[in-house]
Amino acid sequence: MSEGKKTETIPGEVLSMTAYFVSPGKTAVKPRSVVLGFRSWTMDKTKYDNDRTLVIDFDASSINLGAMELLERRLDPNMELSNHRYFVESLEMPLPYETFLRITNAAKVKLTLAGTELSLRSEHLEAFRDLVSRIK
Repeated sequence: MSEGKKTETIPGEVLSMTAYFVSPGKTAVKPRSVVLGFRSWTMDKTKYDNDRTLVIDFDASSINLGAMELLERRLDPNMELSNHRYFVESLEMPLPYETFLRITNAAKVKLTLAGTELSLRSEHLEAFRDLVSRIK
């Protein structure tokens, strides 16, 4: 099997999402904000050069949160195969806690990041609810 054939099984783009907050001490207390973060691996290009706009649609509401902060953009040295290189980009945006709570309690949530639509499934919302349930 040639190197070129191996890269056909690797996706051209991967996007992962996280949510977190920082709390002093050992007990999680209600934060002012919850940070929503994305990490992108994209083959042979950067994806978030010109547009990092995040829009969240949930139930009957829509919030345009503006541009996410670009924390990192680099080549991933672990993902160089054949002629292909993967760019890693990390983006974050703090959401007011009340906004995060409204999203968490919504029945249907769609995120649009730089034109890419992501419909959150029940397991995503359950992970958000689990995070919120840990706050005293």
